[in-house]
Amino acid sequence: MITYGTIEQIRDKITKKNIYFQRKLQNRLINVLSFMNNFGETLIRIDGEIPVDLPVNKEDRFLFISYEQTRYTHGIHKYPAKFFPELPRWLIKKYTKKNDIVLDPFGGSATASIEALLNNRNSV
Repeated sequence: MITYGTIEQIRDKITKKNIYFQRKLQNRLINVLSFMNNFGETLIRIDGEIPVDLPVNKEDRFLFISYEQTRYTHGIHKYPAKFFPELPRWLIKKYTKKNDIVLDPFGGSATASIEALLNNRNSV
């Protein structure tokens, strides 16, 4: 049986991670750059937050570097197919308005639902 501790211990752990995360990223700028890999493909590398106005073409290939895997409740438990929070956040900001409803049909670790709520959207 897996135990995560009391709710107070979980909250304390999340608070400590959030403080560390905020200090680490305080001065980080959004970093978007293009580079060519060993196969001659051009990749667009995005460090951290994905700009809402990022132009996307169907032939584009991306490398996302996430810094928010444990922010808020994203790190409470391990889940093998977890969304990195920046992607659903970008999709939610790009394609919905405040108070819209966001459907998360698979649920999983609720990353899309958490990001919807954090961005003033409703989630089902």
